Amino acid sequence: MRISLPINSVWSYSKTGIPYLNPEIVLLFKAKNTRDKDHLDFIAINDYLDAEKKHWLRTVLETHEPGHKWIKSLF
Repeated sequence: MRISLPINSVWSYSKTGIPYLNPEIVLLFKAKNTRDKDHLDFIAINDYLDAEKKHWLRTVLETHEPGHKWIKSLF
């Protein structure tokens, strides 16, 4: 399975116009070798992810990092 998103879903812009990578994508990269600080980042952002973003992250984690401890928190 390939990981994909529409190109316009990859980044957002701050109020001042600065682009940033969307958090669910950053969390996917952090899931590979999760450190304590990465888990703290997940805890800090999880409640701010909408249902669609949580579903996407859960789906890719189930495929590429099955058994990852974040999966249970993404329902």
